[in-house]
Amino acid sequence: MAAHGGYETARTAAAATQKALDKAQEAEVASLDQWHTAVRKLKAQLTDHYPRDRKHVARFFRSTMGKKKPAGAAPVPAPT
Repeated sequence: MAAHGGYETARTAAAATQKALDKAQEAEVASLDQWHTAVRKLKAQLTDHYPRDRKHVARFFRSTMGKKKPAGAAPVPAPT
C-alpha cells in the first residue's frame, strides 16, 4: 500500500510540474510576442522620422545572427 501512495504522490507532483512548465512556456511566448510588437512599433517610428534614409533606420536593428565569434585557441581533445 505504501508503494501505491508513493506512486500517487509522484504522479501528482509530475502533473503539477507539467502544469507549471506549460504556464511558463505560455508566458515566454507572450513576452516574445510583446517584444516583436515593440520592435515593429519602434521601427515604424524611426521610419516616420527618417523617411528617406532606410539604411539609417536599419542601422538601429542590426542582426547578430550572422556574426561569427573570433577564433580562439584550438579545442583540447578529450582524454582517452
